[in-house]
Amino acid sequence: MTRKGFDIQFNWIFVMIAGALILGFFFTIAQKQRALSTEHLQRTLAVEVEEIFVDALVSKGTSQSLPLPEALEFDCEKGCVCDLKIASAKEPFGDKAIFAPQRVSGQDALVWTLDWKQPYRVMNFLFVTNPSIKYYFVYQSQQGKLLVDQLVKGLPPPIKKSGKVVTQIDFGIVPKENLSVLTAEAYDQVKFVFVLFDPNVLGSLVPASFFRESQVSAINIEQDKLEFYEGKGSSLVMPNPPESYAGLPMLYAAMFAQNNVMYECGMRTAIRKLSYLSQLYLERAATLQDAVLQGDVPRTWCEYGNKANPQVSNPTIIDLLSQQHDLAKKLMSQPQLSVSELKKLDDLQARLDEKNRNDIVLKSCPEVF
Repeated sequence: MTRKGFDIQFNWIFVMIAGALILGFFFTIAQKQRALSTEHLQRTLAVEVEEIFVDALVSKGTSQSLPLPEALEFDCEKGCVCDLKIASAKEPFGDKAIFAPQRVSGQDALVWTLDWKQPYRVMNFLFVTNPSIKYYFVYQSQQGKLLVDQLVKGLPPPIKKSGKVVTQIDFGIVPKENLSVLTAEAYDQVKFVFVLFDPNVLGSLVPASFFRESQVSAINIEQDKLEFYEGKGSSLVMPNPPESYAGLPMLYAAMFAQNNVMYECGMRTAIRKLSYLSQLYLERAATLQDAVLQGDVPRTWCEYGNKANPQVSNPTIIDLLSQQHDLAKKLMSQPQLSVSELKKLDDLQARLDEKNRNDIVLKSCPEVF
């Protein structure tokens, strides 16, 4: 081979190598740009979904369908670090009480809000589910059936879709004796809501076919506690200690929450808001007490109370709000929400409602809330 031929062949090899490097460079740039565009899109979607949740939380007792361009994932870790995820994009829950399964995908999501009152509205709970998830309410006594009826009655009502009346949340009601003959259906996830069951028998109650077909979880509602179960093998196990509750909104929170961590984080968010609002209403009541005693004709029949002189035998609305504020702070300081303290919170709600109605509204006095 002549030197000239060798030079030409070498030049072609050089051109090929240089061309491959240039193509590789632009291919890498294109891949990175694509990844950045995908990440930006996912981030935008996460922000938009979070904004939809914010809008939903403004209205009480409403439900709406949310189209899913991509799967939604919800996660709460110990320490209450809670995030909404779309692929690699994250949006923190912030000051929202959201209760949802770990993953919602495939179809439109249902977003339902329910207000939590003490007796004034503290905040809305936000529940997320979709048609790929089915809930089974299981009872074994008349008392259990009454509670199941209450829970079902409070769910979002059926709607018309394509000329048919359909339920917004797919559920079934099953007496204990019929559970063994129940057959699994084509659902991604199944959640059993057991009402007033002996926890020692729950592990073997669910037919094995459900564990083969779906991701299975459960809660057991007892008189004074909530137990959260996960499917393991062909049975249910309770990996964490029971939680406490008071009132139907907390039961719905447990029903829709993926586990006890999400449930407790959501409730701590609500109780933190309660601590803040009870102090605000306490100050408002004190201001109103001063206002009604001023003027040409003091309205002495309007009694809100005195922060400096609390009444024990017949507490005023200021006394009750002060107790509520202290109780909320106490609950926030506990490592786990106490059932006895939550029951006290429930009792204070009823007493505040009665006091506001009888001593304020019926006497035509300026309302506290």
